[in-house]
Amino acid sequence: MARKSQTNSSRSKTTARARSSSASGNQPQSTATTRKPSGETNASPQSAAPNATQDESIGLDAQPFPPQISEPPHDSVHGINELQQQFAALKNQLETVQSNYIALQQTSTEQARAIDILQGQLEQRKLDQSAQQDSYSILQQKANEQAQTIEQLHNKIARLDQHMEQRLSEQIIQLKSDAVKSQIVSDTVTLDTLSSVQKQVAGLQTELNHQVMEQMTQQQRYEILRRQCEEQEQVIAELRNLVAQEQHYAAIGEAHLNKWRYRTFSS
Repeated sequence: MARKSQTNSSRSKTTARARSSSASGNQPQSTATTRKPSGETNASPQSAAPNATQDESIGLDAQPFPPQISEPPHDSVHGINELQQQFAALKNQLETVQSNYIALQQTSTEQARAIDILQGQLEQRKLDQSAQQDSYSILQQKANEQAQTIEQLHNKIARLDQHMEQRLSEQIIQLKSDAVKSQIVSDTVTLDTLSSVQKQVAGLQTELNHQVMEQMTQQQRYEILRRQCEEQEQVIAELRNLVAQEQHYAAIGEAHLNKWRYRTFSS
């Protein structure tokens, strides 16, 4: 738009010069003088020579005249005023266009800067999204691996539970069998011991009777009987200790049986 305004201004100046040339051609007296705006004097004969040459080139029979001071015609003054007004208007338009151009240039610069900032933010957002996508993929992979590990652990725990249940069942059966065997052995030992004691007592009694019959004095019989009683008491004490031990072992076996008897196992 600035170039267009300058072109219009050049065209206006060319039009003004053409009007000035035509006005000087219609008036023979002012042929040798150069028309200037009001307030300025006419040119000297040396400066009027080119105008005379220009008049000869366009076919006018121009003759050199002495320099004269003549007032410009009213139409020329009016045309100059119009040209000046047009020039002022064009100048104002040019200034307005230049101001608008500067404002638009500043706006364009700001917009370009904003576009660069937005472009950088967009690129950063794309990078962030890419990083988030990578992180999500890594976390998803870790989650899948953890899920597989958890499933493997569940399967292993299930197998261990099954194995422990089987072993506990076998141990319970073994403990029951051992307890039954221990009880049978204890009962057998107790019966055998009692039978042996009874036999010993019977033998002792028979022996005692024989000794009583053999001994002559009562004191001797008393001492013999006392010793025999002490020996019998010692044997009885040993038998009691043996029975107590067997009962202790039987109680331990019964406690183990009661411990595992009411326990349930979940698969």
